[in-house]
Amino acid sequence: MVTSRSKTFVPLLAAVAVASAAGAQPAIPLDAVGTLSSDLRAHATELYAADAVTRADAACELGRFDDGVEPVVPLLVALLGDTTDTPTVECRIRQFAGRSVSIDWLDDREWPPTSPGQEAARALGRIGGPAVQPTLDALDGAAWGVRMNAARALGQLDDGRAVEPLVGTLNDRDARVRAQAAGALGRLGDSRAVEGLIEALDDDVVEVRRGAAWALGRLDDSRAVTPLVGSLDDDDASVREQAAWALGRIDDARAVPGLIDALADVAANVREQIAWALGRLEDVRAVPALIDALTDAAANVREQIAWALGRLEDRRAAAGLGLVLTRPDSDGDVREQAAWALGRLEDRDGIPALAAALSRPDPDANVREQAAWAPGRIGHAEGLPALVAALGDTDGDVREQAAWALGRLEHADAIAGLVSVLETPDPDADVREQAAWALGRIESRAATAGLIAGLRDTDAEVREMAIWALARVGRTGGGGPNPNPNPNPNPNPNPNPNPRPPGA
Repeated sequence: MVTSRSKTFVPLLAAVAVASAAGAQPAIPLDAVGTLSSDLRAHATELYAADAVTRADAACELGRFDDGVEPVVPLLVALLGDTTDTPTVECRIRQFAGRSVSIDWLDDREWPPTSPGQEAARALGRIGGPAVQPTLDALDGAAWGVRMNAARALGQLDDGRAVEPLVGTLNDRDARVRAQAAGALGRLGDSRAVEGLIEALDDDVVEVRRGAAWALGRLDDSRAVTPLVGSLDDDDASVREQAAWALGRIDDARAVPGLIDALADVAANVREQIAWALGRLEDVRAVPALIDALTDAAANVREQIAWALGRLEDRRAAAGLGLVLTRPDSDGDVREQAAWALGRLEDRDGIPALAAALSRPDPDANVREQAAWAPGRIGHAEGLPALVAALGDTDGDVREQAAWALGRLEHADAIAGLVSVLETPDPDADVREQAAWALGRIESRAATAGLIAGLRDTDAEVREMAIWALARVGRTGGGGPNPNPNPNPNPNPNPNPNPRPPGA
C-alpha cells in the first residue's frame, strides 16, 4: 500500500534537479514534504535561511536523525548544489565532542571549510536507503556542485547501484566532479570500477589522477599494479605519493622494481611513501636499496626506511641500522625506529649499537626504551650488562623495558640488579612489577630475598607478581604450580610510523 508520505515524496523528486540548480536555499516548499516531527521541522526550516552557515548546520543536524527523516531527502538533494564556502559547522564539531577526544584536541584541530551542499551530501549518506535513488538522479544535475556532492553522498551510501553511474561520472566535463567520483568509487570498493579508475590515471587534472590512485589502492585489485607503477613517474608529486600508497595496499610483488627505482624521487614525501610500500610488500629485493637510503637527507624518509627494514627482517640491514644508533642519526625518531628494527632482525650483530644507545646514553628516552626492548627480542646475553645498567635509567619506561628484556634473557647475572629494583625500591610500581616478573622467569633461589621484599610492596600488582615469581622459583625445588601463566607482556613492542595515506 502506498502511504501518504510516499505519495508526497515521489513527485517531489522531479523538482529536485531544478531546485538544486539554484545553488542556494531549496526551492521546494517545506510544507510539500509532508508531516515532520517538531525537531525535524525546526532544522528543515533552517535550510531556507539566508545565511549559508545556518543552512550547512541544519543539513548536518538532519543527518543525525535515525527515524522519520525520509521526507526531508528531497530538501537535502535540492541543497546539493549550494557550494557556498563556510567554516566548519557547529554540528560537526559537536559530533567529535561526543567521542573520546580531549577539549584541547578540539581546540587545536584545524577544521576544514565546508558548504551547505557538502553537509547535505553527508546527511544523505547517513540517511541511507531512501536517499540512494534521488541522489543517483542528481548525478545528472545541470550544476557542477549538484553532481559533485551527489557523488560525495553516493560514496557514503554504500549501495552497489551507484558503481556504474559513478564510473560514467569519471568522464564528467568538470574535474571537481570527476575527482569526487573517483573518491566515491574508492569508498564503495567495488571491482567493477577498476578499469574506469585506471583510465582516470591519465586524466589531465592532478586532483582526478590522485583520487583515482587512492581509489585503486582501496579496491586492492592486481589489475591496477602496472598502471600505478606508471604513475610513479607522474609529473605531480602528490600523484606519485598516492600511487606508492596504493601499491603498498595492493601488495603485489610486480610493483617492487618500480618502487625501488622510485626511492630516488626528488620529493621527500614520495620517498617516504615508497619506503612504506616496500615495507608492506616485504620483498627482500628491496633490502640493498633501503640500506642505502638510510642516509636520505630527510628524517621522515630515514624513519620510514628503518621501519621497512624492520618489517623485512633481513640481517643484511644490521650494520646500517647500527650506524643510525652509533653515528648517531640527528633525529630521535629515526634512532628509535632503527632500534626497533634491530630487534625485529634478531641478529646479535645489532647488540653493540643497542648497548651503546643505553650506555652512552642516548639523549632521547624513547630511543633508550626501544634499545632496551630489542635485546630482549634478540635473546642473546651479549646485551645483558647494558640492560642491567639501564635499570638505573632516569626514565621509568626505560627501566621497565630493561626489566622485561632481562626476564626474556633468563640469565643469572641479572638477578642482583633486578632484586635491587624491589629492595631499594624503584619509585615506579610498573618497574617493580616487571622486575618481579623477570625474576620469576629466571627461576633462581638467589632471587628469593628480593621477591620476599616484593610481598611487602605497597602496590597490589607488584605483590601479586611477587607471589607468582616465588612459585616459579619454588618449582626448582618442587614448589607449587604457576598461578599466573602469562604475566606482563612486553610493554612496548612496536613503534611504527606507518604513515597514513595521502589525502585523495
